[in-house]
Amino acid sequence: MQDNRNKVKLPSFSSITSGIRLPPSLSQSSQYPTGYYDATIITRNGIQQTQTQSNYPFKPLTRSFTNQSQLQGLNLLNVQSRAPSGAQPTSQSQPSLASEMNFGSHRFIAYKNESTGSYFDNQDIFNEISSSRKESYSKGKLYPEEKSYGVISGPPRTSRFYRFFTGDSRHISGNIKGTLNETIGLTGSPGPIESNGYSETEGKGEYSPLSTNGATPVMANGSKSANVTHHYNPYIYPQNRNRVNPPPDFLNDKRDSESDLKPTNVDSIPILHPTAEQFKDPIKYLESVKDLGTKYGAVKIIPPSHYNQKFAANLESLWFKTRRQLWNSQVNELDSRYQFHMRLEEAMKKGKLSINKLPCIDKRQIDLWRLYNSVQLRGGFQLCCGEKMWAQVGRELGFYGKITSSLSSSIKSAYIRYVLPLGLEDVERDNFKSEDYIRRKSKRRKMEDGFYLPRISGSATAFRRPRNHLIAAGFNPYFDQGTTQKRSITVNDDNTLPCYDFYHWHHSKDIEDTSPLQTRVSSLYNIRQCNEKTKMLKKKTLDVLGVQEGDPRFDDPLFLEQSFWKVLNDPESVLETEAACHISTKIHESGFGSKPHSTSIDTLLSPWNLHNLPVCRNSVLQFLQASADSILTPSLTFGMFYSAQSWTMEDHWLYSADYQHMGDKRLCYFIPSRFQENYECLFSEFVKLKEEDDKDLSECYETFRGLINNPDIFSTTVENRVLTDEHVPRCHVRNSGFDRLMKHTKSMRTNEDILLSPEYLKRHGIDVYGCFQGPGEFVVKFPKCYGSSISLGMSVSESVNFATPEWLSVSEHSLEWLQKQQIIPKFSNFRLLINIAKKCRDRKVLECLKPVLEARVEKELRLRREVREKGGNRLTETITKSEDKFNGPLAVTDADLLDTFPSIIVLTCRKNVDDQFTMSLKHFMEHYDVDKNDSEFKVSLICNVADEFLKSIVKNLKSRMISGEEWLSKYYTAISGYDKPSSKVLRPLVMEGDIIFGDNMIEMHDKMGKKAVKMYQTLRKEIERTDKWAARSSKFLQYKVTSRKRQLREDGIDEDESSEDEQAFDHWNSMEELDSLVHDIPRLSVSAPEMDQLIELAKEIKMFNKRVGCELKSNGTSFTEIKNLHLVGQCFGVKLDSFFLLDRILKRHNWLETVENAMQKPQLYDLRVLMREGEKVAVSEDAERIDLLKDIVKRTGEVELEGRQLIESISASGEQLRRCYEASRRLPIDVEIKKHLLEMVKEYDSVCKWLSPIESGASMKQLCEHLSKSSKYIELEPLTGKIREEVLIPLETFYKRIECDIPSLPRSEALLEEHLQKSISINKEVFNEPRENHNYCVCRRRHEDEAMIECDKCNEWFHFSCIGLKPDADIEKIGYLCPICDFDNHLDTTKYHSYEMSKKPEIEQLQILAEWARQHLKVTTPVVESIVELYQGAQNFRETVLKDLEYNEEGKLVEKDIEKVRFVLRKLGGCSVNFSKDRKEMKEYLARIVQ
Repeated sequence: MQDNRNKVKLPSFSSITSGIRLPPSLSQSSQYPTGYYDATIITRNGIQQTQTQSNYPFKPLTRSFTNQSQLQGLNLLNVQSRAPSGAQPTSQSQPSLASEMNFGSHRFIAYKNESTGSYFDNQDIFNEISSSRKESYSKGKLYPEEKSYGVISGPPRTSRFYRFFTGDSRHISGNIKGTLNETIGLTGSPGPIESNGYSETEGKGEYSPLSTNGATPVMANGSKSANVTHHYNPYIYPQNRNRVNPPPDFLNDKRDSESDLKPTNVDSIPILHPTAEQFKDPIKYLESVKDLGTKYGAVKIIPPSHYNQKFAANLESLWFKTRRQLWNSQVNELDSRYQFHMRLEEAMKKGKLSINKLPCIDKRQIDLWRLYNSVQLRGGFQLCCGEKMWAQVGRELGFYGKITSSLSSSIKSAYIRYVLPLGLEDVERDNFKSEDYIRRKSKRRKMEDGFYLPRISGSATAFRRPRNHLIAAGFNPYFDQGTTQKRSITVNDDNTLPCYDFYHWHHSKDIEDTSPLQTRVSSLYNIRQCNEKTKMLKKKTLDVLGVQEGDPRFDDPLFLEQSFWKVLNDPESVLETEAACHISTKIHESGFGSKPHSTSIDTLLSPWNLHNLPVCRNSVLQFLQASADSILTPSLTFGMFYSAQSWTMEDHWLYSADYQHMGDKRLCYFIPSRFQENYECLFSEFVKLKEEDDKDLSECYETFRGLINNPDIFSTTVENRVLTDEHVPRCHVRNSGFDRLMKHTKSMRTNEDILLSPEYLKRHGIDVYGCFQGPGEFVVKFPKCYGSSISLGMSVSESVNFATPEWLSVSEHSLEWLQKQQIIPKFSNFRLLINIAKKCRDRKVLECLKPVLEARVEKELRLRREVREKGGNRLTETITKSEDKFNGPLAVTDADLLDTFPSIIVLTCRKNVDDQFTMSLKHFMEHYDVDKNDSEFKVSLICNVADEFLKSIVKNLKSRMISGEEWLSKYYTAISGYDKPSSKVLRPLVMEGDIIFGDNMIEMHDKMGKKAVKMYQTLRKEIERTDKWAARSSKFLQYKVTSRKRQLREDGIDEDESSEDEQAFDHWNSMEELDSLVHDIPRLSVSAPEMDQLIELAKEIKMFNKRVGCELKSNGTSFTEIKNLHLVGQCFGVKLDSFFLLDRILKRHNWLETVENAMQKPQLYDLRVLMREGEKVAVSEDAERIDLLKDIVKRTGEVELEGRQLIESISASGEQLRRCYEASRRLPIDVEIKKHLLEMVKEYDSVCKWLSPIESGASMKQLCEHLSKSSKYIELEPLTGKIREEVLIPLETFYKRIECDIPSLPRSEALLEEHLQKSISINKEVFNEPRENHNYCVCRRRHEDEAMIECDKCNEWFHFSCIGLKPDADIEKIGYLCPICDFDNHLDTTKYHSYEMSKKPEIEQLQILAEWARQHLKVTTPVVESIVELYQGAQNFRETVLKDLEYNEEGKLVEKDIEKVRFVLRKLGGCSVNFSKDRKEMKEYLARIVQ
């Protein structure tokens, strides 16, 4: 078996590195139910850890703040902080992992303002505390707020409600919670309970729910938390074994001969023995005994002898967990525990044992008191050793993670060391009482009549709901209450895989919430072990009563009944038993077979099979929406001796069928429906008594803690206590405006663990009936009936809810009953009514449905009218469009927990449109003030279905309920006065008959009904015959409508009225079909409007044929009259020989006109098409015209072929091309060919013009293109070769010289030309610059849009970019000399300028290129001309400089005007040609002069 001490919810994905690995027993399952699994977490640093789910949950504490400034510097994760003395509990003191909750993009921490009483969240204070959070994280106190794949997420919750995750102390009422907090290391005193029911009392201290090392959390004083809640997961138990066990021989599965045995203190319910025929239809049979069932509340049914239901589940492999049931107050158990503790202390004083710390298994302490009781129940230490019972003892204590041998040795060792030395082996009890140690100062509460509170903790039945529904409605699910938040597991951080989601890994929307009574320490049994425990418990209990085994009273049901009430009604008695109640067969095996077998096929298909009963014939739950199918699933109950189920009303007031498979008898009691209100009124007084008793329980725990003075023992006591279902009220809505529209007071639940005796109820005027139920017997509980049961031994039973049609009358009232207790519905009742009305085919069901649906629809329509009147213009109305609105998931309103179908009111906050709140129409009318709240909220009426739909549903239902005689009367009235009645009159009768007499509908047993069915069938056949005839005739009548062409002709519009394409005639109707339709008219008994129309069409066709014959015989008929007749025949859409003759005449006439035009301008027509048309319509007289067309077509083909060859050829003759084009202009050749020929002719002319002669000015690219074009024509080949040799090749050589001599110039011809022109332009500006212009820098530009620097010698200014300085250069530290003044060339700026000058072409290189071009090039390009121009301009400037400056006879510079030399040097540095020699000479001259 699996070790379930560590419970972690896993997603359904396979093992991944750095992820979560499923245990082998789980990896084979394809589906995992809601629950917890063991998991191994491999952290990112490679350390493998076993993550423990600490199951002691927490409730966020609250702290008062007078202003937000007190929140500054608050560390939300400082788990050691304490609340100030006397402070109001708030959620701040709890760590943020406990308080922060994530839903979508919203994150909340709830705080309460003491002065205003309002709530605010961490969105308001996040800015104040963000700095402290970051500081704490830097010190290792926090985990990162965000990670690469998303924001840290905590427990999910609805965005409209504050969600508080309460501790397991939810199971202990009153101030015991504060006591527990102090005991496990928390400080502070209990606070008062808030009057609004928002949250119950909490202690002022705090503890950490986190465990960084995966172990159980340790409190401030070193003790472990009381982790008692346990999320039940049946997959950790061996549900499927390969070994098949033999049938059971230890439990009775035969019907008892004493099946009519009656209880002693109440009258018996009816015991029915249906016949085999009656037993076939359970719903029909139960409705026949409805009066009996209503009177007594239930009936017991003894199946016929042939019904033999075998228990289908494997007894040895079916494992289940039980809940403990403790009689009367839990204080009695504390007394017994304290008595055991005194023995323990006495033994410690005598030195028999020493206990520093309680023994542990799987990091959980062993409850020595339960260990002692379990061993004594089995006969003591020696017997447990001899029978090898230690492993089972361990499983009873809640340890089932270890293998059997290890668990057995651990439990046995603990008993020998800690319990055996106490000397309690021979202590025998002679009563059920224990000495009063805990409640000495307080008195037991009792009613005014002296009756004490009869309570069996753990015997209540809770209505379970899907967890997501509870969260959406503002409730805190038991699953979340019992979940301790764990970093990386329930709260995502950096160590959590992106695909892992603790709360939603199952990808299902409707997973039911955890049972509130399930604990981590629940005992684990199979049926055999449970039976053995029952025998021992029964023997020990009856021994105390003085009844030994073998005594006739030992198995006497009447004696056991009396003894039960005797012990329970004694408030000082202590008795503990166990039961496994309502175990779903969705996961566990069912006692009823679900697989076909040759020996069980009858029971498998039987409607009494509880899998079939809810959906059998006439059961209304078969129409339930798919999302609520869990209510149709049977559940198993395993009862031990004196285990009980307290008074319980079924969910939605449904019927309940309970079948006992095997075991001892059960005692069942029932309160009929007529006493429901009386019982609930009386019961409410005991609920008040219970609440007062629970408040005293905290003082008793405080007393117990003080007496034992041992934190470990007290923690174990709390962990092993019996849980109760304490109802937590709804959370507050974040929007205070919405919140005031909700009810927050705690409601009374009627399914409590209070078991009032039948005698007490009868004394207060409430009738109670009962029975003994044995194996093979059904007990059916009727609606609105309270029931309870007591097991008189080991019993195995199975039950399921179902509903007969009679239940519909109370279904709506059950919703009010649930709403009163603040319980959301299990399914949508209105959807169920609609589905029944739409799908049901049974008259009896519809008869029950009709008044219910009519009343519900009338109420809905009335409320809608009132809402529209109240809302007026401020109300917006929307009808939703959903494909699956009748089978969608259940949703309830926020304000009053009612179904949102078929309509709701939605309030939208005007400040935040995403903030919405829903309520029912009734709640809106009673509690909402439109005028007062109009400025704050926008009101919308959302209707799932329209008013017309609801009316049509009721109308359709009424139509179904019409009797056969009524329909027959309507039929005779409809056909009276007609020889052949119209289908328009009879069709509504057929549609009505479809509803009444259709397939799977009501069977008519009376004479008139049978006659009506026969008449309906005959009428339907005749209507179908007429409809088929009308469908055939519609093909003719569609052409009978006035034609558009005819209208155009009458209006005088000139339109091409040529006949339709021949393919259109293929879809026309045949004349034979028309004749057949006309002949069928007298044979039809039902008339149709198409009959008269078709007869009129036949007459028109006859007249048309006659007119065509006359016109063709006449010699004076005009062509216009022929066209008009053709249009008339075309409108018929019938294949007439007369029409086809006219059509050919018209086509030949049009063809002749087209041929005449084509002869004049053949290029405008497609002669091939014209020739093909002529072959179809021409006569012998037209042969000459056709031959002429063939000659033209032949010539056209020859020209097209020649043209295509010329286009595709590599080289062609220009003259041939021109001739072919001229011929194509006179013939209808292909347009594309003609277009290509024209382009080629133009290209040929263009090339010829360019070649004679070639002129300068074209680029190399243009020259190459023209030469490439000219090479395609044969006549131009010699000239092309000559030009390539004399012009193109020299130019290519020149361009290569440019690339080799001046590599810094661009390679592209276009860029090169642009660069040369720019250089020429710059040279002109620089060379012609007068000295007085005062331009500066090496660029010789006057602009100051960037940083500049001044030369320290010549005071000339230079741009940073021109001399290679960066913009961020520190000019204060730079001593700068310009390139002219830096004679030594040691500065980087001078080197940069020299490098830039080296990129410019030398004047000597330009001279060589220019002289080569003048000598070798006959034709120049713009590039050549630019090179020559650039050189010429530079050479002219050089000559001018030589003239202006003074040189001696040797050619050396001797100019005395230094500034003049500097100015020339600046020009030489600023132009686009490199005068390197001249610049060097002048710079050396300046250096000599200046130095």
